[in-house]
Order: sequence, then C-alpha cells, then structure tokens
Amino acid sequence: MHKVITIHFVYQFLSIFVVAFGEETKKVISFDQEIKPIFRANCNGCHQPAKQKGDYLMTEFSSLLLGGETGKPAVVPGKPDESYLFHQIKLDSAGNAEMPKGKNIKPLHAFEITKIEQWIREGAIDDSPVGADVLYSMFQKPSYQKLPLIRTLAYSSDG
Repeated sequence: MHKVITIHFVYQFLSIFVVAFGEETKKVISFDQEIKPIFRANCNGCHQPAKQKGDYLMTEFSSLLLGGETGKPAVVPGKPDESYLFHQIKLDSAGNAEMPKGKNIKPLHAFEITKIEQWIREGAIDDSPVGADVLYSMFQKPSYQKLPLIRTLAYSSDG
C-alpha cells in the first residue's frame, strides 16, 4: 500500500513538473490589447479620418489591411514580408525606418516591430470586442444628452 501511495505522489509531482516547465505555449498576439495601442500612439495622428496622409486610414481595421496610395496591401495576413506596412516600420541597418515620420519622431522600438511582425505572421486577426470601433467619425457623430458647455464665444460686431 505504501508503494502505491508513493508512486501516486511521484506521478502527481511529475505531472505538475511537466505542466509547469514543459513546452511553453506560444502566446497569440492580441490586436486589441497589444497592436492597436502601438498604432494609436505612433500612427493614428497622421493616418486618421481627418488627416489621411498617403490615403491610408489606420483607425478602421478593414482600411488598415487595404493600404493607401501605393496600391500595395498594407497587411497580408500570414505574410509580413509581403506587407507594405511591415516594410515601412522595419529598421534598416542604420536603425532608421520610413515610418513613423515627422520632426523629432523616433522609429518604433524593436520589441514593437517584432510584435507587429508576429501578429501579421499569426494571420493579422482583429480580436477587438464588438462595438470597440471608433466611437465618433464623420458619419457617426456624438449624440448629447444635454447641450455641450460653451466656455468662450468669439463675437464680432460685423458678423
């Protein structure tokens, strides 16, 4: 009986050990939690409905995949090397990238680029919850419960 109990405990210990230290399951990159915040912080200032530089809109997922004025698909699910967006953010040998552009703007960190590359390689899936799209756009204006507060008013006697 003692041997059976000992063997059972050894089996339990080994099972826990294999689960804890066995092969790591690869974490899937979340667009909503990991990629979208990178785009919001670094890209959406120039690629949004009010200012679509390069005719590229990055605030809507379907437009994010399509691309802009080059006609090249920005994101090809499963193929980062064929994705124009990835080529634009990838660092060259000098540590520079085409995007993001601007005065005093630094390229994305290598960790962020790697995340975006892995997300594209995993199929570029939009895991955003339903209704997490842009709250307000040119076509979806906010509705107010009461009139917005106007703090200042510019007035000219000649109209």
